[in-house]
Amino acid sequence: MQKIADEKIRDDFYEQLARFSKTLAIALSSEELVSVTPEAEIKSYERDLKRFQNLKAAVKLRCN
Repeated sequence: MQKIADEKIRDDFYEQLARFSKTLAIALSSEELVSVTPEAEIKSYERDLKRFQNLKAAVKLRCN
């Protein structure tokens, strides 16, 4: 819990999450990538995004 209290670490996490989210959105909009990537791998990326978004929401409640 001490790490999330550090504002710089939180800000870095939020920035990295935003980058991941944007990059995933761009990747998933590519018909070629979607056609050559196994569905299980795509679902894994989507689950990761959701998990990190939920973590961000929990951190914001706790620290802001």
